[in-house]
Amino acid sequence: MFNFIMLFILPVSIVMFLISFFMKRKFSIDIDYGSRPVNNTHKWIDRILLILMSMCVVGAFLSFNLQVYLFLLIGLATIGNGLSAYMEYKYDREAKIYLIHILRLVGCLIIAAGLVYILFSTRTMDEVLRKFESFKIENIEQVEIENNAWNKEELTYLRDSVTVDKKIIQQIFSQLSMVEVRNSLINEVEQHNNYFLMIRDREIYYIIVYEEYIVIDSDYYKVVGDNGLYEMLENVELDWEYRN
Repeated sequence: MFNFIMLFILPVSIVMFLISFFMKRKFSIDIDYGSRPVNNTHKWIDRILLILMSMCVVGAFLSFNLQVYLFLLIGLATIGNGLSAYMEYKYDREAKIYLIHILRLVGCLIIAAGLVYILFSTRTMDEVLRKFESFKIENIEQVEIENNAWNKEELTYLRDSVTVDKKIIQQIFSQLSMVEVRNSLINEVEQHNNYFLMIRDREIYYIIVYEEYIVIDSDYYKVVGDNGLYEMLENVELDWEYRN
């Protein structure tokens, strides 16, 4: 999903850059002049925002939650460009630098609106599975299921089972396809009871089912509403082998 977000941000950034280049030439805006704050207050605002944005970049590299830090980074850039446009319009209007910051502000708002749509629009897992073009449920011969039962931070028990029952496999994917989800802001989940389904398909190797999340390989999805697959796995009769 992160790659998809970057594919959205990149063309918006290119368009904003081209418009900015045109505006600078049309209105004779001095690029170097635009990099200097108009007063001491503006300077300290820029410094604080730069520090916060640097912390977001470092946090993104040290954490799996890239989307969260990306949201924060876009938010800080929006605030920074908005404040700079205001300060430059109020104290140095003739330089017209505020026009560039207004343009950047618009670009940040477009990106923010796009991110909200990408991350918070809901769909069924059936729609998610359609992107795996060669993935066919009828071709799955068996599913290896590992149940990790956690009580807070302690593993209560670990059990696994292998099912070749076509009826159960069909039920698993029937329930999965009906679960409504949205893209998750986080790419890691606290240790809770989960079911690790080893598919070993060419496109989908594994699926992890939490009560509130579903993970397909490295993509995390937040469950919206009831998780019928999780409830089914909690109650289905399987030949479990306990390892703890």
